[in-house]
Amino acid sequence: MEVVDQENRKRTLEGQNFNCEICGNIFVGNWTDFHGQATCNVCGAPYQLKDYHGASPEEKYPYITLKPDFIPIFKEYWEQTRKRCRLGTFLLLRDYPGVLEEQEDFKNWLKEKHPEWLQKKEREASSP
Repeated sequence: MEVVDQENRKRTLEGQNFNCEICGNIFVGNWTDFHGQATCNVCGAPYQLKDYHGASPEEKYPYITLKPDFIPIFKEYWEQTRKRCRLGTFLLLRDYPGVLEEQEDFKNWLKEKHPEWLQKKEREASSP
């Protein structure tokens, strides 16, 4: 389901037009399996668009859900490859054609360009 109201693009995201932090395009996205989360149709960056149960009241919507230290890496991937990589919450990847391939391409790029990031993630996963 597309986030954009096709009859009136001015009402995108409940009246909040914004540019994606990664690709710079006006955000148009598709919902993921996490309540209120959508990924950019152009680059795949995930955004929290609406409140979800248990969200802190000071959170401002919409906001990118990538970790701040990961944003420059994801942006570099986009700028170098112009390939979309949807990184939102997907429970059954078979329901989202192409996501697995996009993520595999991104992981291969990370192995080549930023192996330290993958090593950092492996260390975090193995520590108690």
